[in-house]
Amino acid sequence: MVNKNNKLGSKHTNFAVFFDVLRWMGEESRYITIKDLCESGVADIKPKTAERILKGLYEYFTDENGDGYILKTKIGREIAYKVRDDKNVVLEVLNKSDDISWIISNLNNYNPQLFNDLSRDMENEINSVIRQNEDIFLFKNSLIEDLNEEIFSKIKKAIKERKWQKITFKNGEGVLVYKDNQKEFVKGKIVAKPLKLIFVDNNWYLAIEDEEGRFGLVRLSFIKSLEDDLFKKSYQKKVLTKYRSYFKKLQNSMTLYGADTKVAKLRADKNIKKYFKKSMKKFFPSQKFIEENEDGIIFEVTYTQPLEILPFIKRWLPSMEILEPQELKDELKKDLEIALKKIGD
Repeated sequence: MVNKNNKLGSKHTNFAVFFDVLRWMGEESRYITIKDLCESGVADIKPKTAERILKGLYEYFTDENGDGYILKTKIGREIAYKVRDDKNVVLEVLNKSDDISWIISNLNNYNPQLFNDLSRDMENEINSVIRQNEDIFLFKNSLIEDLNEEIFSKIKKAIKERKWQKITFKNGEGVLVYKDNQKEFVKGKIVAKPLKLIFVDNNWYLAIEDEEGRFGLVRLSFIKSLEDDLFKKSYQKKVLTKYRSYFKKLQNSMTLYGADTKVAKLRADKNIKKYFKKSMKKFFPSQKFIEENEDGIIFEVTYTQPLEILPFIKRWLPSMEILEPQELKDELKKDLEIALKKIGD
């Protein structure tokens, strides 16, 4: 019951978003409108993207005869969609898409018990994918950090219900919160709104806003425990609106919220330029190809603070050069002088 001519994912919306929406629709078990999807919190998307996703899922799971796993109807003036049987739909994705076989293998590598609670059909299908890929993939680094599953589940529930949390950190750990260029490292405990779970730099983070309206990224592995703050009402979803542009431009855990964006012009010399060609995967979402010449490739990257891109530049030394701005050059020079002094000592 799939249309072989249609494919999930595009240059605008990746496969994972489609899969998350599909799973959520199965859990909801009702007709979903564009407005419902935008307000669901499944993905930070606008109405046009939501329309494209719902239409794409319907077309993907509908064959030439109009039969499929996604039902379509009209509610007032709006088109609405519903998953007929979410388990069968997921199996169709597994059967049709080679794109996610490596993800399944990696999940199993991280936690072999992860798929224990699935239906028999689903379990058999996933085990088949895992067996087929045993001789193909080798994962030396897991896509998923080793987490406390209870804490992870509590955070997801708190975000969905928009409940304030009392977060207790492990000994010596905490979170850097900031607002209007004022920063403070909070240790021990913090009361905050859990905004969004973010996977970046191969680690999970929780985006929060504390009682003073300060923003921070909490490393999940630093959390000892958390509980609902029963003295506070659920926060309004509109709180997320002011962070929308930040989440969109987030490049790594060092991307600052509310900071001005700067542009770094870099040159990768001829020894490494093949890794920075237009056709290669970008190292940063903001990475922009400028030109290629006999000396290498020139490209630009935006950043909010030096720590956001300097570790990357250092990894490619001496084959990478900062062309501008001068302040970033000076910051790199200072770091290298400190390192050389330590080596000399």
